[in-house]
Amino acid sequence: MIIDWSAYTKEEEESFDALPLLEKQAIIEKNWKNESATELIQAQLSAMQQSFPAPVPANKLAIHTRIPHTALSLREVLYARMLDLSKNAFELLKENKSIAGIILSRSALETVALIVVFELRVKAFLDSEDEENLDTFLKGTLLGSKDKSTTLEAVNILTHIDKVDKKHSGFRQMFDELCEMAHPNWAGV
Repeated sequence: MIIDWSAYTKEEEESFDALPLLEKQAIIEKNWKNESATELIQAQLSAMQQSFPAPVPANKLAIHTRIPHTALSLREVLYARMLDLSKNAFELLKENKSIAGIILSRSALETVALIVVFELRVKAFLDSEDEENLDTFLKGTLLGSKDKSTTLEAVNILTHIDKVDKKHSGFRQMFDELCEMAHPNWAGV
């Protein structure tokens, strides 16, 4: 199966998503050398680089609360992380360094999950104006850890991935498939 990137449809995407993991890998390998696919990814990465958000000084925002500055800080670090992971995953995959590329792709997907949950939390705040809830999320995301190196505990990424899957069906399956390839088991070795 060769993918026509200029006319890729939702039906083709759903058909691809339904395939077993090894068939998907074979199709991706056949299409990876496709010049138009490479150009598309490079154009998207370039557009992402060009639209990098500008920093906003804290003193311009922290009149009554630090929440706007904290939210913008989180936005900036997530954007930088997504750009870095995506560019490096793409380069590794182009060089046929599949495992490293897949591991970075999985990390990028975790970042996407956090970005989506961040958006949901901000929308919930706009509806409820519950500053404490948003502040707890922002601080936990920026400063939380699982190894007790900070006083705030980070939320397990699978919690975020499952939230995103409720909004975007198939997200968890895609993450699980990347995990299968990232771990040293059948698909990953």
